Amino acid sequence: MSINRDMSRYTIQEEKRVRSPSGGFKPEWVYVSEVDVAVYKIDETVMHASELYKVSTHTGLTHRKGLKAGKYRIKNDDAVYMVMSCNDSGRLSSLLLKEVTTDV
Repeated sequence: MSINRDMSRYTIQEEKRVRSPSGGFKPEWVYVSEVDVAVYKIDETVMHASELYKVSTHTGLTHRKGLKAGKYRIKNDDAVYMVMSCNDSGRLSSLLLKEVTTDV
């Protein structure tokens, strides 16, 4: 199983707060760039002590550095994933992702 072979093209979107016509703030997702990410489903039979790991549904590996938790999401034709955590310490960035069911 090669990680490079599993990589798919995703769009990175950043959350910006914009003022609505009524005066309140609402989130708006702005295009940042394209990135290759290998996304894998998390094994749910293994118990982990981390609360962040428990709410995550997928893990991802990418060459892109600097993604911030809660500020970015990745999206392709099939699914939308919110970045819950990003570890940039290795050659590849390790992402904890949560699948978002609706794209509003």
